[in-house]
Amino acid sequence: MPDQGMHPTALSDFYDQRYAGDYMDTDAYGLWGHGDLRTGQVLEILRRGPATADAILAYGCGVGGWIGVIARAYPDAGIIGVDVSGTAIEKAKLKYPGYRFMSFDGITAPF
Repeated sequence: MPDQGMHPTALSDFYDQRYAGDYMDTDAYGLWGHGDLRTGQVLEILRRGPATADAILAYGCGVGGWIGVIARAYPDAGIIGVDVSGTAIEKAKLKYPGYRFMSFDGITAPF
């Protein structure tokens, strides 16, 4: 686990190294993170929010693991994912080409 006081470049490097492999990109993560119970819980929480949204920011989106669930809850919203790992962002772009993803320094969000 990275040190929370870590320099932004070191933090980005830490996660780039993790995402260079199959970190959070395996079937095991998909089953744990998106099994029926977990997905149902997340959808229930999303349903407590506004009925519609024009745009949603997925802050710390990683490889985009929850983008599909967010899109299910808000099919008309423009979804933008941000993460400190450029490697994770590149994987998210490949998985979800219809959405916008960008990396950032972990301190100043691009919005």
